[in-house]
Amino acid sequence: MINIKFLPAENGDCILILTDNFNILIDGGMGRTYHRRLRDELEELEQIDLVVLTHIDEDHILGLIELFKDKEIRPKVKKVWFNSLAKLSELFGDKYDKTKEYLIDSDTDKNVSYKQGESLESLLDGIDYELVYLEKQKVYTFKDLELQILSPNIRHLENLYNHWSEDKEKRDKKESKNINNSMELSESIEALYAKKFENDTRRANKSSIAFNLKYNQKNYLFLADANMSTVRESLINDHDTKYLYAEMVKISHHGSRKNTNQKFLDVVSSHKFVISTNGAFHHHPDKELLSRIIKNPKRDDREIEFLFNYEEDDYKDSFTFSDDELASEEYNFKLVFAEEDGVEIKGVENGL
Repeated sequence: MINIKFLPAENGDCILILTDNFNILIDGGMGRTYHRRLRDELEELEQIDLVVLTHIDEDHILGLIELFKDKEIRPKVKKVWFNSLAKLSELFGDKYDKTKEYLIDSDTDKNVSYKQGESLESLLDGIDYELVYLEKQKVYTFKDLELQILSPNIRHLENLYNHWSEDKEKRDKKESKNINNSMELSESIEALYAKKFENDTRRANKSSIAFNLKYNQKNYLFLADANMSTVRESLINDHDTKYLYAEMVKISHHGSRKNTNQKFLDVVSSHKFVISTNGAFHHHPDKELLSRIIKNPKRDDREIEFLFNYEEDDYKDSFTFSDDELASEEYNFKLVFAEEDGVEIKGVENGL
């Protein structure tokens, strides 16, 4: 049996995959996610066989920083997938000394991604962790599970590494010169920082670890914030898949408009799409994205379910899709909101 829990992680991801023989945690959401919900879940587990940090954006990494600071829960972790600066340095022939843990406000620090990635790495001494990407290894087998890697590729990792190492070098120089960072920024400098933030986030998203989990001959797609062109290319070329049916798709990037494009829907079919967000930050999911899935010309006549990991009222200020029951009947879909925070999908031998 497989049990998949999409925990409330605000605008981020925090996913538990539990089978009779293997437990996986994908991302940790925000720092609050760990203390409010994730820790209680992990306390119930004898061990956490694999922790996957898909990428270093704050809404995925901050909860894991809290986890690895927790002396009671940390020993349960047996293995970690994390495309860290030190591992990337080894891959691309450079050296980086992972010694410094940055002091981070686990929910409000907006120097996102790089410093937080370095802080997490400093907490992993003694834990087995490795770099994961397409060209290294495409399929991993763990007891009753098979994980087929769909993203990232080495080109996206190299792009991330180049900018990450450059960012660290600049930060180190500022610290050595004792520059006062508390000075108020001009509007032009603020605009430059906003643009840098956007670009760093885009690079981090493209570096996302995404995979197809196979359990009992069934497919479950976990797409993090991955680039759909990379995922589609991997499905077609690396896994010899012309058309894959998935029992469930965790929609990339929380249902943003530019992800889950038609080219992806040309090669992947499903009737369950999970959206992990409370909609508060970027107003996800996007109405256009949902419409694209519903009106996909390649879908069959079975009902599509969109599963949300927050209650319906949490989305009232972020999106309004359709209150018209006739529309949902015409296009044969339904929105399934969590009765309480989080959504759970259970799979058994005969299907969901």
